[in-house]
Amino acid sequence: TPVPLAPQTEADTTSQTGLPAKTRKKWSMPGFFITVQHDQSHETVIINVDLTLILLLDPGQPLPEQKKAYVRDTIYQFYSNRPVDELRRYSLARGEMIRNLESWLKKAWPDGPVASIIFDKYRVVR
Repeated sequence: TPVPLAPQTEADTTSQTGLPAKTRKKWSMPGFFITVQHDQSHETVIINVDLTLILLLDPGQPLPEQKKAYVRDTIYQFYSNRPVDELRRYSLARGEMIRNLESWLKKAWPDGPVASIIFDKYRVVR
C-alpha cells in the first residue's frame, strides 16, 4: 500500500550537515549609464543597464551594503572594457552577457555571495 507523504517541517529545510539553508535575497543595481567609445572608428555608444543580483546569504545576514560601490564599479568596468560591437550583440545574446558578467564578478569578488543576475533593462541608446 502506498505510504502518504509527511508534511514538510522546519527540520526538513536544513541541509544535510544540520546547518540552515542559505536564503536568496535580491540586490537591486539600477541606473547605469555607460559611455563607451570604439577604438578605431571613435564611435560613441551609450548603454543603459538596470540589473538585480541574487545573493545567497545566511539566514538573517543583511545585504553587503559596504560592498555596493565596489560591485557597481566592477559592473561599470565590465561594460566600459567591452568593444562596441559586443555591447550591441548583448542586446540579443543575454545568456552570453550574463555568463560573462558573472565570470567578471567572480574574478573581482571571489568570495562574494552572487548566485545569479537578472537584467531588468539593457538598452543600447546610441
